[in-house]
Amino acid sequence: MYNLDDVKTFKCLCCGECCQNFLSDEYRGKKIGEFAERNPFIMNPFIINLSDIYLPFFDWEVDDFLQELKKINSTRKIVPIKVSFDLKSERTIVHKYTLDGQNCPFFSNNKCNIYEKRPIVCKQFPCMHDLSGLIAGQETKLYENTGCKFERENELKHDLLKNNRDKGKLSGSEIISFFKKRYGDSLFYNLEGAAYGIRSNTFLINLEKEGKIKLARKGYNLKYLLKKIDNSEAIGFSKLYEEITGNPRKSIYDMDSTKSYFSKY
Repeated sequence: MYNLDDVKTFKCLCCGECCQNFLSDEYRGKKIGEFAERNPFIMNPFIINLSDIYLPFFDWEVDDFLQELKKINSTRKIVPIKVSFDLKSERTIVHKYTLDGQNCPFFSNNKCNIYEKRPIVCKQFPCMHDLSGLIAGQETKLYENTGCKFERENELKHDLLKNNRDKGKLSGSEIISFFKKRYGDSLFYNLEGAAYGIRSNTFLINLEKEGKIKLARKGYNLKYLLKKIDNSEAIGFSKLYEEITGNPRKSIYDMDSTKSYFSKY
């Protein structure tokens, strides 16, 4: 059984492994140009994978990162990775983008040159587990983080955590307690990322129920749909959220509430 005292707190070793070789084992071989099956909260998938995931961004982060790329005269591109298509407005809804290709152009001399402006995914590292199930009281997918030297050298025994939870010996709150000691704020960014995904998908499903949009779902002719996506206007999810609700784009991403709620564990 796990003892909280045995959990070592993460300390960055400045090895730079997380800033290079972005395409991890978890995402390698992902089906591109097909509906994503991974989300357990959507019975009939409507999100399509358009690209391999390298360094992902929420849509509101893209402009700032592009500005940083311009400052160093970088020609790297940022492309959509996860999209939905609204058949009613004929618009592509972009859930996430990615920097194309491996390695971050802002990593040099074992440090990040835009550390204060780094993307949210960097703030989430090294807590890269799929905790969406934890939020909903379902299965928690724990991954060995092979892209982090500290994680490899200080193995957390994810299998023991998972097995003890599956056997009813560990509650979700106990796992959060372990991870909070291990990862600190990285855990909260992970949890809010998972909560945001559920929140944004629920928002779109409710819009569809209200007749404001009509999502192309699994079963739709993919070849035809991908052509429509290529030739359509694209809108980031948070911009669509602002357009519909009048609320600020980033207000649906609520890190403060998530941290406040999970800090009690």
